[in-house]
Amino acid sequence: MMQEAERAGVYTCPYESAVTYLVLGETDTSMALLEKSVDKRSNCLIFLRGDPRFKPLRDDPRYKERFAAVLVRIGLDDEAVRIRKGR
Repeated sequence: MMQEAERAGVYTCPYESAVTYLVLGETDTSMALLEKSVDKRSNCLIFLRGDPRFKPLRDDPRYKERFAAVLVRIGLDDEAVRIRKGR
């Protein structure tokens, strides 16, 4: 269905598409789509820090740094959250 939507030119949220591909075990595609969601400024990103569906990417040593970099880019990394709580 995802490929069909892409071929038809139907918009699919890259954040939610990343979740779908992660469930399918396609972690490379999932990570790439998550990064694309930052470029597209997906509104779903506000949930990323605690979204349990992304636990496999957070915990996988191959993606841990890239996932952390996404959190930094959107201002949801540990340091940014700590600073905001201190205000």
